[in-house]
Amino acid sequence: MTQVNKAIEVLEAHPEGVAMGTLANRIGTTMDGVRAVVSKVRKAGYAVYANEGKLDSRGRQLATRYRIGTPTKAMVAHYFNSVGAKRGRA
Repeated sequence: MTQVNKAIEVLEAHPEGVAMGTLANRIGTTMDGVRAVVSKVRKAGYAVYANEGKLDSRGRQLATRYRIGTPTKAMVAHYFNSVGAKRGRA
């Protein structure tokens, strides 16, 4: 199973989101590798959202959480307008 498939399974199993470090451990990559894998998941057609962590009571940045969601109408329209223009639609 590829890292992309593992990432999709983990993200689909956790609709509330998965912390970046947890995702790295589950798919067997580094923190930088998570960004690359998430980019590939997006290219596979999934709407992956990155929710940046807020500050805790000590002022430390909490981890970014990734989740799969439903694309908005504007996102879908933008996609079809950009891809349709490139493919020579009528």
